[in-house]
Amino acid sequence: MEQITIDTKNYQLHAACCSDRGLLRGNNEDNIYFDGKYLKPESNGTGGILSAAYDVPLDADERGIFFAVFDGIGGSQYGEVASYIAAHTADAYCSMILDYVDGDDPDLIVSSLDMLYEDLNIAVFHGSKEFDAYHMGTTAVSLFLYNGRAWCSNAGDSRCYLLRSGSLSRISEDHSTESAMKALGFSGFKPQLTQYIGMDPAEDQLTASHAVLPFRKGDTFLLCSDGLTDMVSEDMICRILAESSAPEDAAAALIRTANENGGLDNISVIVIRI
Repeated sequence: MEQITIDTKNYQLHAACCSDRGLLRGNNEDNIYFDGKYLKPESNGTGGILSAAYDVPLDADERGIFFAVFDGIGGSQYGEVASYIAAHTADAYCSMILDYVDGDDPDLIVSSLDMLYEDLNIAVFHGSKEFDAYHMGTTAVSLFLYNGRAWCSNAGDSRCYLLRSGSLSRISEDHSTESAMKALGFSGFKPQLTQYIGMDPAEDQLTASHAVLPFRKGDTFLLCSDGLTDMVSEDMICRILAESSAPEDAAAALIRTANENGGLDNISVIVIRI
């Protein structure tokens, strides 16, 4: 794994987020975990741009920073409740997980993130029983920044991107039937999720995807729900991130562009710039 040295005196980590209902949905089924905050289930979004700043590096003497986007699924099956339970559980368990991660053992960090995703899954699954909503669930994508590295984890099709030196790359892995549908020649249908938060642990094994890479000055990370990626091309996302002078500007432009292109779904974004 690449070793890098970061000078804490040179720069900060700046982040901004926004969750928007979009133009057609009656409510917001997305949620976020940002700077220790998340949305109530009856919320229609963040009501604007939230921002935060942190000193870097986030090293072994610090506890790291955790960001996440959750996109409730199931429509009438309480998607907003599922995403809220996941965000609330992330908040409740985040301190414990971060305290558990002490030092610079990548395997331990991945194990800790797996533990967190298992806790999210169990909490949402038990919530589905309480609401008698069998298909209640949520996607999840998260970014944990610690000791000069970024750990991306996800379950479902909410995504994490990295803009570095003008090039945009997808860090997360979509868990859906999209590739199988394309191979069979099906088009015009929304792919089904093969992994999500809220799966029955007695029937299905939740397998979150993880990726780790060193972060460096100038990097911009984006976490988003599919309300963005279904409405805005990756080329346009790259252009907006590259041309925005601050994360707040990028978050606002991404939400605005998704709505200008139809705003068919709830839209949530977290933009993190090193």
